[in-house]
Amino acid sequence: MTRQISLPLPLALGMTAEQRSNAFQAVFPDSPPLTPPAESDLPNKFDLQPSVVTRDSRPLVAVIGVGYVGTHLVETFSRGFDTLGFDISDKRIQDVKSMFAGNERVRLSSNTSELQDATHFLISVPTLLRPDRSIDSSYLCSALQTVAAHARRGSTVVIESSVAIGMTRELLGPLAKTCGFFVGMSPEVCRYADRILSMC
Repeated sequence: MTRQISLPLPLALGMTAEQRSNAFQAVFPDSPPLTPPAESDLPNKFDLQPSVVTRDSRPLVAVIGVGYVGTHLVETFSRGFDTLGFDISDKRIQDVKSMFAGNERVRLSSNTSELQDATHFLISVPTLLRPDRSIDSSYLCSALQTVAAHARRGSTVVIESSVAIGMTRELLGPLAKTCGFFVGMSPEVCRYADRILSMC
């Protein structure tokens, strides 16, 4: 069953980054803190000048998590769009920089403030199994909390990570209402043999 938040939609759409983060914590009280935590204390340009993603906005695809699947998403989307590969690990960012050397449509960063320019967010972080074989969604919740704090109203947020049936609705439903996002789940799979992305 999807948990709902009682915040009126017009008020929610005008929330600051800190208020959006607090709203996320109200819906998911057990989620880990925003990563990296200090970013929530920094000024957000959209707090002073609220901005909305529209059809006329220049597309910037942000891939959250540049592991094996994430780097393939960056590679694929950069063929047609400006693409930001984001990861909280500075080491990972340095490791993949050589893969995109010379690709002017790609930039890589661990700085959450750069997410403010994105129009589309593809969440590609690990979903691990606990010892009891239940899904550990802590990485996913942390990534969604970061997106909620920095994305503009009208942004599109898609979960690329493997999730259980109903989890997309459970996690993204409240964000769609409180933050004014368009949300979805991607059925893409990454073929390890030939390193291409294909639709199921």
